[in-house]
Amino acid sequence: MIARKKGWEGKVLIQAEIDREGNVSEIKVLESSGFQVLDDASLETLKKWKFTPAKIGNKFVDDTLNIPVKFLITN
Repeated sequence: MIARKKGWEGKVLIQAEIDREGNVSEIKVLESSGFQVLDDASLETLKKWKFTPAKIGNKFVDDTLNIPVKFLITN
């Protein structure tokens, strides 16, 4: 709500390490939006996500993803 009221928009690039079960094991901001509140919201949201784990052959493996998150005010 704070970001919306102030008109803050931006893009955050998050790096997430995903374990063999599809859980986020580590997460960090690679590129900031310039607004701490947007960066923090991205981290808190993505920490809760569940992913389909990566596979090599028939074996699930750890993987690292870079995830862009855009914040746009549309109304």
